[in-house]
Amino acid sequence: YGTGEYYLNNLLNSIPGARQLLDVKYDNEGNKVLQNQGRSTGSKILENMLLPGKLTDVNYSDSSTEAMRLYDSTGEKTQFIPTAEKKDITTDDYTPTTEEFNNYKRLLGENNSFGAAALMDSDFYASIDDYEKVKYLSDIYSDMKVIAKREAVPNYEIPNGYKKKMEIYDEFGIDGLVNYYYISKTSGGKDSGKINAISNLDMTDEDKGKYISMLIDISKDAETAYTWNGYEGVYSYYINNVAKNSSKVTDAEDIDALRQRIEAYANGNVSGSQNEMANRISAYVNGKKSGNTASQNTVLSIQNGTAQHGEDMQKMMNKIQAYIDSKNNQ
Repeated sequence: YGTGEYYLNNLLNSIPGARQLLDVKYDNEGNKVLQNQGRSTGSKILENMLLPGKLTDVNYSDSSTEAMRLYDSTGEKTQFIPTAEKKDITTDDYTPTTEEFNNYKRLLGENNSFGAAALMDSDFYASIDDYEKVKYLSDIYSDMKVIAKREAVPNYEIPNGYKKKMEIYDEFGIDGLVNYYYISKTSGGKDSGKINAISNLDMTDEDKGKYISMLIDISKDAETAYTWNGYEGVYSYYINNVAKNSSKVTDAEDIDALRQRIEAYANGNVSGSQNEMANRISAYVNGKKSGNTASQNTVLSIQNGTAQHGEDMQKMMNKIQAYIDSKNNQ
C-alpha cells in the first residue's frame, strides 16, 4: 500500500480493458481472482443503492465446508486454509516481486486444495475424530507451505522437522504424506509399530520396503536382503523374520515395564528394598531361560549390592536385552 506500484495498479484497474495488464491474482486455493472490470467506486455505490438486496453468490469448496463444520464441532480454527503472505518467502537475501509472490500464492493455493482433498478422501481421515481431523488438516497445510516455498524461494533450506516428510513426498506424492500421518499416529513411535502400520498399507511389497527403509534404521541383515532382492527383500526380511520372531515373546508389555523399573532403580527412584527389585529381575531372567550365566551374575551383583549405577546399570540392561534377542532368535 502507498507504493508507486499500488497506485499504478489502481489506475489500471479503473480503466475499462486495462485490467488485463495487471498481474493475475489468486485466492487461497489457487484459483484466479477476477479483478475490478473498470467499475469505479461511484458505480458500485450506485449499484448498492439501486439493488440493496443483491448478494454475491459464494461457492464454498469441500475443504472450506469441512473447515466450517469442524469449527462448529470443535471450536478450533487451524483447519481453515491459510492465506499466503509475502513474509512467507521473504528472506535476508530475497524479496519477492509482485509477480513472484503471486506465483507463490498460486502454488500454495493449489497445493492446499490438492492436499486437503487427498487427506479428506482417505480411509485414515474417515477413521479419526474431529479434533484429530483439525490436527491433520493443519499439518497438511504446513507441509504444503514447505513444498510451495521449496519451489518459489531460491536456495530454500527445508527445516529439519520437515525433511523426512519431504523425502516421502518426493517418492510417493501427496498420498505418501497421508500414509506418513497414518504410520506416525498408529505406530506409537516404535519401529515394530511402524512396520505393522506399513504392512497394512494397500501397496506393493516393494513400496512397503521403501517406507521401512525411509522410516527406520534398517539392520545389516536387512541391507543384505536389499542387495539380493531390493526393497521387496527389505519388506520380506522384516515381516518374515523380525515380526515372526518377536511374536515368540508374548509379554512385550512386561518387558517394557521391566526396563522402566530398571531405569528407575538406576536413578535411585525405586521405593522399597533393593532386594525386591533384584528379585523381580531375577525371577524374570530365571523364569525365561535357566543357565544364562551372564544375566544371573548380573542379578547376583545387584542382590549383593556390588552393582554400580550409570554405566554398570546400562551394561546390565544391555545383557538383559541380549537375552531377549537370543530368545527371539530361537
